[in-house]
Amino acid sequence: MDPEVIGPDELGDIAAGFFFRPPPRFAVFREGARFALSSAEDPGVLLVVPHDARDADALATQLLEGWLEEGVELRPAAGLTREEGGGLRIELSGTLHGTAARAVARAAFAPRGGGALVLALAAQEHWEPRRYDAYAVMLVRSLRWAGQPSPGVEPGRTRQGE
Repeated sequence: MDPEVIGPDELGDIAAGFFFRPPPRFAVFREGARFALSSAEDPGVLLVVPHDARDADALATQLLEGWLEEGVELRPAAGLTREEGGGLRIELSGTLHGTAARAVARAAFAPRGGGALVLALAAQEHWEPRRYDAYAVMLVRSLRWAGQPSPGVEPGRTRQGE
């Protein structure tokens, strides 16, 4: 399934209620409501995943359990921190399809509940904490929630001026 193109540089999922701007030179792939971003210039992967947590405490509990799914077992490697603006951040380590891996997860919350979780992950041998955290921050800062106007667009108008 292709991402919904909202503007020249903004993608998202209207049903999930969020939109974002991918970093330059990253291709975006979509599986359901999950977005995966990759670049030929970077060995890591960025994920943007909706969450339905009612508040930061509920999501914090889930993040402290780690990220577990088929082929992925990432557990907390550092404590959970609450970020300015109400977001969450946690570092994870473990395995990704049998290879040692590291990740940073940042969570953002929509005004009406739910939100998005951004994960930046890479094989341990390619892990650069500042680089991958910067990607996660960039994606979180670009998030826009359904009902909010796109940057540079007057309310009630589309980008085409209709």
